[in-house]
Amino acid sequence: MISGQVTTTRGSVKGASHEFDLICIGSGPAGQRAAVQAAKLRKRVAIVERGLDVGGVCVHTGTIPSKTFREAVLSFTGHSKGAAYASSHEGGIGQDDRPTADQLLSRVGAIVKTEARVQQDQLRRNNVDIVAGTASMTGPNGILVHGPSGNREMTTENVIIAVGTKPSPNVNMPTGLPNVITSDEILKLKELPRSMIVVGCGVIGVEYASMFAALGVKVTVVDGRERPLEFLDGEIVDELIHQMRRNMVTFRLGESVERIDHHEGPPEQALVFRNLANDWSPIWFWPAPAGSALQTIWTWNARVSPPTFGGGSRWVRTFARRSPTSLPWVT
Repeated sequence: MISGQVTTTRGSVKGASHEFDLICIGSGPAGQRAAVQAAKLRKRVAIVERGLDVGGVCVHTGTIPSKTFREAVLSFTGHSKGAAYASSHEGGIGQDDRPTADQLLSRVGAIVKTEARVQQDQLRRNNVDIVAGTASMTGPNGILVHGPSGNREMTTENVIIAVGTKPSPNVNMPTGLPNVITSDEILKLKELPRSMIVVGCGVIGVEYASMFAALGVKVTVVDGRERPLEFLDGEIVDELIHQMRRNMVTFRLGESVERIDHHEGPPEQALVFRNLANDWSPIWFWPAPAGSALQTIWTWNARVSPPTFGGGSRWVRTFARRSPTSLPWVT
């Protein structure tokens, strides 16, 4: 709930001492909905977004792109035409029949642009200020935005930190290799690989493994756990593994990756050395665990209201590059 005095007209608060009643850092689902709801309560609201457009991870790299990519795969492979057609394409479609990366990702790009425009129009209709740049907190009520047109200092009564997540790569694995990508970069592929090694069989890894297998890509899934998706019912997981193996997905469970090398080619490949053997693949895809995107927000005496704590707000003092999510009562 947003505290503050009653507003008689939009943008006019009796005795207000701050520029805004609420500033949302991040324009993903949480920040965008909080901003719109506050605006409907006639509060002065701003959103700070460091991306090129509003929408956050959900619109640009997460839910919307991955689900649009899935629908494009279903459309091109004919799985959306029914079980009879799908059964005739068991094991994935052939190399001559599969679409190009441009054909698949053009649909993703169009949907992302449309969704971002819809959300931006909704924010503007509700008189929510959109401030481009990276936010840092200078005090309990102060925010400094480093934007493309310079710095801007703002004050606010309330702050919602909704910066989302980003892939958190393993510190022991190499970065910058052309054939090693994370879940955020999977939609930037210039061409579909002939084979792919997916390290990690969580939700994201299994999702993309099944989609690329349906496109005729030879997929190998490597994970140190004995079973994927441990939170699901065992019979459901067994059936999922069965269906994916019918699409020529190879599971290397109970094995870990020791190191990754780069082979210049031709063809250019990533060499993944496991604890028992080694594999070669044009693409090594790591659906890295999500980490907090809150890296550049410095909070100093920032007021945070824990959702499960009673007794009102608590004062939190955190320092540079320490995520508030390390505090047990901040969610």
